Amino acid sequence: MMAKVTAAELAQDVDAAEKLISRHEEHRAEINSRQDTLKRFYATGNDLIRKVRLNFLENSLRVKTFLNDRNVQFCFLSVFNHLLFRDFHIFQGHFLGNDIQEKIRILEQRYYLLNETWNNRRILYEQNLDTEVCLFLKQRFQEMLIKLNNQTPCLLEIMLPYFRNKAQFTVSNLMKD
Repeated sequence: MMAKVTAAELAQDVDAAEKLISRHEEHRAEINSRQDTLKRFYATGNDLIRKVRLNFLENSLRVKTFLNDRNVQFCFLSVFNHLLFRDFHIFQGHFLGNDIQEKIRILEQRYYLLNETWNNRRILYEQNLDTEVCLFLKQRFQEMLIKLNNQTPCLLEIMLPYFRNKAQFTVSNLMKD
């Protein structure tokens, strides 16, 4: 998923920038659709570790109960050795508990990194869209200036007699005063 989020290059025009943002939002929808699966994975892993720890506590209580019986205390060493070597994971948690916790931690870190990367790319894509809009408007403005510059001589020819008459009228009114 990280490759999908970071693969796109910046757009070179407004339409492409809008499509890029739209595609990026689709990636967000895909990320959000997988949240339930991740939560179930976290819950299952933590439940597995928690159940094994509960089993450890139950077995510890059985051993304590066993030890409270004075008649069988002499058997404790043989039973303890049997439990220790046969079911060592009972006393330290699930035999894959550390691996499960590590996988959960790695997945949480990668999911956090994916969200951070997605947010940073969203900001980048929005800035790119703003830049492309500004460039588009600048280009349109320059085109309008060129058209105005091309039409200026025609406008001057049309408007020059009006300005001449207006100036003569103004001058003649000033002279009368």
